[in-house]
Amino acid sequence: MEQVIGGLITALLGGGAIVLVAVINKKRSPGDQVGQLWDRLDQLEVRELVRDDYIMSLRQHIVDGKPPPPPPYPEELKHKDRNRDAS
Repeated sequence: MEQVIGGLITALLGGGAIVLVAVINKKRSPGDQVGQLWDRLDQLEVRELVRDDYIMSLRQHIVDGKPPPPPPYPEELKHKDRNRDAS
């Protein structure tokens, strides 16, 4: 019985979250949503380029026969508190 109640609570919370996201998204205009997606895509492309450059520098470090430590890790790739704009 407890499992059934737990399942119902989980389903209700999940359904409530879906409704909340839908309500939030309705408040944004489609143009705002598209603009935010383009901004996010730009950020991801920059991150990918930085990552690719770092991978190449690591590979070159190995090819050159250099011992540890490896080249410094790029600041752009360090995990920071990512406060994504939720509005």
